[in-house]
Amino acid sequence: MTPTKLVLASFSASLLMALLLTPLARSFGIRFGFLDIPKERKIHSMPLPRSGGLAIFISSIAAVSLTVALAPPEQTFFYNQQRAIFFSLGMLASFGTGLFDDFKRLNYRIKFLMQILAATVAFYGGIRIDELMGLHLNIAFSYPITVFWFLLFVNAVNLIDGLDGLAAGICFLASLVMIFFCVSGQSFAFASAFAALAGGLLGFLRYNFNPAKIFMGDSGSYFLGYTIAGLTILTSAKNEIGAIMLMPLLALGVPVFDTLLSPIRRWMLGKAMFRPDDGHIHHQLIRRIGLSTRKAVMILYGVSMVLCILCIVLIQIRDQKIGVVFIVVGIATAFLVRKLGYFEYITYDKFYGWLRDVTDVAGINPDRRSFLSLQVEVSRSNSLDDLWENVCMILDRLKFMKGEFHLSESPSGINSKTTGNCENRLEYQKNPENRNGSKRRHISRDDAIHYAWTCRDIDSKQDTASRNLFKVELPLLNDGKAYHGKLVLIKDLKSDPLTPYTLRRLEYLRQSMSGALEKMLRESAWKLSTYETPAASRTAPRKVALH
Repeated sequence: MTPTKLVLASFSASLLMALLLTPLARSFGIRFGFLDIPKERKIHSMPLPRSGGLAIFISSIAAVSLTVALAPPEQTFFYNQQRAIFFSLGMLASFGTGLFDDFKRLNYRIKFLMQILAATVAFYGGIRIDELMGLHLNIAFSYPITVFWFLLFVNAVNLIDGLDGLAAGICFLASLVMIFFCVSGQSFAFASAFAALAGGLLGFLRYNFNPAKIFMGDSGSYFLGYTIAGLTILTSAKNEIGAIMLMPLLALGVPVFDTLLSPIRRWMLGKAMFRPDDGHIHHQLIRRIGLSTRKAVMILYGVSMVLCILCIVLIQIRDQKIGVVFIVVGIATAFLVRKLGYFEYITYDKFYGWLRDVTDVAGINPDRRSFLSLQVEVSRSNSLDDLWENVCMILDRLKFMKGEFHLSESPSGINSKTTGNCENRLEYQKNPENRNGSKRRHISRDDAIHYAWTCRDIDSKQDTASRNLFKVELPLLNDGKAYHGKLVLIKDLKSDPLTPYTLRRLEYLRQSMSGALEKMLRESAWKLSTYETPAASRTAPRKVALH
């Protein structure tokens, strides 16, 4: 049998078997509970079997076995038995993991570890990327790159399998490109293997295209991703590695692109990086543009076909002008991403805001460092007077209008400068100015306001019921949640809007004040135990004022 006929035989046998086995796989899935139950991120509205991977797997394996029986070893996939055996073991591990997940859902961490294990088995058997961009790689670099290659393709196919016929159709087109590439490079053994994949996928599409009667499930997506990744590496051993690595990346451009950017998108949105969501490209086509499932799939088919044709053109051209093609593809991709709003949150203002937050938290921002110095002064305060003096400087820096420091009626052992009832507290001072020029005063009234502050540019009698005012009350709690009082603040947002960091600064201030009050409480208890007289020890403890 000629090599060309061997490729055609592999494709035909796999196609025929898939057409026959897919209905059986559907019945098997329904009977044994391999069902995809509709959820929030699902497109379908009724449970469907997710056992189609069985039909694709059996059809492809049977077709490859047929080529082994009809052709000499050097023309088949098993020309190198060691690599073929380890490749098959890794493939079984991937397929088995997906099949078990289809029946009983696995934790994503376990699935990820099993994918790494399957890639490691293949690497151990000699299926590895030893050369990249003309550089020879030692095992320290070859292993992680090889594992990443497998993970990329496995998860690319798995993530794109969200619409009827989408993953199967794109993988079918990619397999056709690889058949063309292998035939042109006289690698008929791998051409027949890709032909087996293509035939199985085409037969499965008969039942998977919209409206789908069956899904391939994780067993099918894991099998396809692993097989395409592994066959690509094996094919590169007999061809130009740069070109062979480029072909599947372009042919599977849509799912590969989605796979690379999905973790970044989830991370930017504060979601778990590796948990599924409904933000993929195919979901965006339906939700944002309003396309039907069938139209969205056809558009993505069209994009994949353009990329596949581009692959074939690249195989034929192979000159330095090829860089222009990649520039055009890159621009078109950026436009598509922008049009879909796939990364609408990565705009200049949002990125700049995120960068400012990072620099503020890290202390790189000069304003943050200046505030930190005032925050330290608040923490070091040894008396209520010093504490309020430092707090007033912060309030003036944050451009607040008014501030009040309320001590609790029984402030956990912390007293004002004198002891006794309200009449013995600090008397009103005639508007003394603190270090920043703002008016600070001590108040002695029955409402337990111990300190009040008004900005020097604000009339103390100004209306505090204006709807332009921002009012906040901060409870001063220590680590043990003991209540020492509260800080009441007022800010005119019409004259000075809130900055992105105002609330963060207020929380820092609250923590520093609570810490300073707690320190004064401990010092008060220490003084009480140190200076307590024997006579006093037989009666009630003597209160000691803080300074």
